[in-house]
Amino acid sequence: EGERLYSHVAIAYDHLHAAELELENEKKLEQGTVTIGVSEIALHLLLLPVLGEFRRKYPKIRLRISSYTAPQAIQTVRNGLSDFAVASTPAEVKKPLKAIPLLSFKEILVANAAYKDMFKEPVSLKKLVEYPFICLGKNTSTYDFYTRFFLEHGIAMTADTEAATIDQILPMVRQNLGIGFIPEPLAQEVIEQGIVIQVPLLEEPPVREICFVEDKSSPHSMAANVLKEMLFQAGEKANSFRSAVCSAISICSISCASSCTRFVCSRQRS
Repeated sequence: EGERLYSHVAIAYDHLHAAELELENEKKLEQGTVTIGVSEIALHLLLLPVLGEFRRKYPKIRLRISSYTAPQAIQTVRNGLSDFAVASTPAEVKKPLKAIPLLSFKEILVANAAYKDMFKEPVSLKKLVEYPFICLGKNTSTYDFYTRFFLEHGIAMTADTEAATIDQILPMVRQNLGIGFIPEPLAQEVIEQGIVIQVPLLEEPPVREICFVEDKSSPHSMAANVLKEMLFQAGEKANSFRSAVCSAISICSISCASSCTRFVCSRQRS
């Protein structure tokens, strides 16, 4: 009887010891898995660089990244399939989920360089409907965002070409399939190269956000909490940089306007 009891106790002890070892390794970030649902814009603008840094610091932590539309990414948190989601607005989040803004970003309208002379002056949204329009497909937060944006100005948006992913829009614009909105950071290089142009608008679209979405009723693992903190730090750094750039541009514009006024006054006196 003693041997039989010992065999059962030994098995229980081994399981307990293995569990203790697993918890200890998780605390040291020596093992574990973080599962993330992410929208594509959030992936390109924020998540990828942070994941690279996280991997360098904690190479033994496994990452499971699933790309969805923003509503689908949020749904994975609600269903318990992801530790958290990183998604672009507009995002519908209901309790016990909570959305916390990480990063603000601006989208610009881009067109093929062949339109350079045509779009020298700011264009109204009503004028844009005369040109083929490229947008992400229905059931995406981006499609909903621009549908509302156009409707707020009394215009029904029609997408002549629906792209499956955000990184398809720029190649389509380069091939002159139409004009489309993309996040400003993703367009800067090709604009500088003269491949595409930014179309100035009379009605600018509102600034959008990338949000961190979590289930407040479900605690995170140590690894997930560390990655969460890194995301918040990266978002804060990017927002500070963007604010500094905007302030510098504003000061430069005021300075240039003041210089032009002094020049005109000087010319008038002479």
